[in-house]
Amino acid sequence: MAVPGVPEVPRITGRLRQRVGFWRSFASALVVTWILFGVPLTWIAGPPPSRFSANAPSALAEAEFVSEAVFGLVQSGAAEEWLTQPTVVSPLAVAYRDMGPDKPPKKRLIWNGRYVNSFIVVQKFKYESLAIVRDLLFWQGSLWSFDLTSGYHHVELHQDFHTYVAFSWQERFYVFKALPFGLAPAPYFFTKITNELAARWRRQGAGLVHYLDDFLFIQRPSGRPFAEEQTAVLRDVEDTVSTSVVKLIPKYRGGVYSDGMRFAYITSVNLC
Repeated sequence: MAVPGVPEVPRITGRLRQRVGFWRSFASALVVTWILFGVPLTWIAGPPPSRFSANAPSALAEAEFVSEAVFGLVQSGAAEEWLTQPTVVSPLAVAYRDMGPDKPPKKRLIWNGRYVNSFIVVQKFKYESLAIVRDLLFWQGSLWSFDLTSGYHHVELHQDFHTYVAFSWQERFYVFKALPFGLAPAPYFFTKITNELAARWRRQGAGLVHYLDDFLFIQRPSGRPFAEEQTAVLRDVEDTVSTSVVKLIPKYRGGVYSDGMRFAYITSVNLC
């Protein structure tokens, strides 16, 4: 499905599997298995019965945007077209985010997996706490960060479950080959995998906290040279995912720290 005038999207899905040798050097056997074969879904009491759900009016009203978004999913490898109807076809919708005065709202394609999610066991887990930052801050230390674009789409879904994670658009059927935004256990799988990277960098002496695809590094002035740490971390990122889908230019975050109050914040001017 080509969309005239829309640039091609870098292929994301499958990149981790291509770099499985790198992951084997430090990751758990479970995570390596996920990378090789895709993450599995666990049913509460069996898979969901067949169901087709029509797309939301918001998707139909934004047909050009949705076509471009679907094209991007296919180009990146996160989704593929099927010639036959999948078992569960979930609806698409478009959400809008207010970007402030004098700016048009930002559109986002939404895959509504509410029906299939009701059949899935969702594992409980904890995100890293921002309290970690408090314990890592140092006077005259440096803060830098990067984030992974389309993070979920790096994690492949086991092929046995593709038929349950699907959608339709313009009389064509598509299945997700990677974790879609909206699949209930997606944060669990993604966090388990990125935790392995975070643990690797901590063993190398880095101070960091991460939430899903956002990584914030807090560097002590007496520690590893700033450029050396950045180079080592970003080399790992390049070995793991496509560099074209990672914001590889670290941003200085202008951290402000009060030693007496054990309080820190990132100045707003650097968040734009």
